[in-house]
Amino acid sequence: MEQGTRDKRGKHKRKEWLMGNGLMACLIVLLLRIPLSHIIGDRGLGFLAAGFELFATAGIVLSYGLSKAVAIMVKYRLKREMFNSIGQVYKAAMLVSIIVGAGVSVAVFFGAEVIAGMVLSEPKSYLAIAAAAPAIGFTAVLGVQRGYFEGINRMTPVFHSRILEKIILIVACVVGAVILYPYGLKVAALLKSEEYAAVYGAMGAAMGVTVASILAVVHLSLLHMLYGSAIKKQFRQESMRTRESMGSILLLLLSTACPYLFYQLINGIHYLADQAIFNYFMERGSRGISLAIDWGRYYGKYSVIIEGTAILCSLIGLKGISRIVQSIEREDTAELRRRLSRNIHYLAVCSIPAAIWTAILVSPIVSVIFGQADGEAVQLIQLGSVGIIFFSFSSFFMEILRKIRKMGIVILGMLAAFVIHLFLLILLLKNTNLGIQAVVISMVVFWLVNCIFGWIVVIRKLRYRQDWIRTFGITILAAGISGAVGLLILALLSQVAGAWIILLLCLVLCPVLYLILLLVLRGIRKDELEEMPGGRLVIFFAQRLRLI
Repeated sequence: MEQGTRDKRGKHKRKEWLMGNGLMACLIVLLLRIPLSHIIGDRGLGFLAAGFELFATAGIVLSYGLSKAVAIMVKYRLKREMFNSIGQVYKAAMLVSIIVGAGVSVAVFFGAEVIAGMVLSEPKSYLAIAAAAPAIGFTAVLGVQRGYFEGINRMTPVFHSRILEKIILIVACVVGAVILYPYGLKVAALLKSEEYAAVYGAMGAAMGVTVASILAVVHLSLLHMLYGSAIKKQFRQESMRTRESMGSILLLLLSTACPYLFYQLINGIHYLADQAIFNYFMERGSRGISLAIDWGRYYGKYSVIIEGTAILCSLIGLKGISRIVQSIEREDTAELRRRLSRNIHYLAVCSIPAAIWTAILVSPIVSVIFGQADGEAVQLIQLGSVGIIFFSFSSFFMEILRKIRKMGIVILGMLAAFVIHLFLLILLLKNTNLGIQAVVISMVVFWLVNCIFGWIVVIRKLRYRQDWIRTFGITILAAGISGAVGLLILALLSQVAGAWIILLLCLVLCPVLYLILLLVLRGIRKDELEEMPGGRLVIFFAQRLRLI
């Protein structure tokens, strides 16, 4: 009995690690934009965004869809000891990834100028698009390899591969930008256009994407050779009667992958779609002088701070999802409501103050991270800071729905949010002078619609009632007061102290005051703190101060 309990706990931890690993990989990619902004500037990031997001949309969509399909099909056959079929699934998936991935890579590489000029209205970004194109094919292959390891319950290679790929990505992109940016300066001097320095810097960074994907495939191929020998021994023990035809496996693979492909496409295409729409309307309105700079500011500063903070908050919500799903499967209503209530409370306690503090302290944050004050970036971040809350909750609810096999509902909700966000973006760009701020507003609405949709579906399906006052009312009050103190510190010290000192002082005083207010107002209980990261330390000091 104890062994079974330990196995279940280990399984839940592996699932949480897998979800958290994916979010951490996204966070690392966001953080990559910080050193690149110092090297190639906002304009360079504006050019890089086209190549990087085209790779992300095509390559990662293929990778994610094939990875999930292979993992599901391999896991199913492993449980039934259909070892020959596992080999057939891997071969079929690898065949699809090579043919489709190579085809898309070639099409993007040779069509880079058309895509840059006609689709994205950013002709000079074609070099970055062409440099990142080969990565699409390699990433598709990488997805099959990771799905195979996940299917045979070997998660360690998957974790290592993701982290190693992101480390190589950071190094390769930075090195590529450092090498080609000076060359771009020479080209810029020759052609008398300063944009070419950013163009070649972006190209160097995009080449780093391809290098990282190639090395990641080599790494997992070596691991596959090591693990493959153990599986091949089992192949010989299986009866040939259970062998499936390659045609039936291909059909099943494609039908299994399609929902995940579509899900990731909707989830990941917004950068590319928004950039194309933004550039189109800005050029039509004769406001296209600083398109790359505006988009680079949004892509390299706004997204890093807002989405990076939101991902960190979302990691808090992931901790209990596996147990929530387990409660649903056991039909344990009391435990389900308790777990759901606790996780929603954790997300509120983390995301609400994060949004308020980000909006208030954004000026020193931008100065510290990017080395200089940027008034327009500060305005964008303040405008979109509420998106931290919506992003965190939408990720949480959509992940629950995915885990309880409601993929169709998730896709429907995300598609509705995506269409509403596109319609709003077009409306704002066509009828107002908001410019890049219109993109921020539309993305906040995208997360808001996702959040509302996920909330309604989960609450109705699980028949859960929310404690609004303790979860949100007290949390907003405590976060608001602590944020006001941060605003006061900023106003008093902005003329006499540097950004570093102000930021450190606020990041110490604001959280301490916030936690004290939560405890005094009974916004969080001792048993809830015990399960939160760092909660035991808070309990220790709270008991000394007689707050608990």
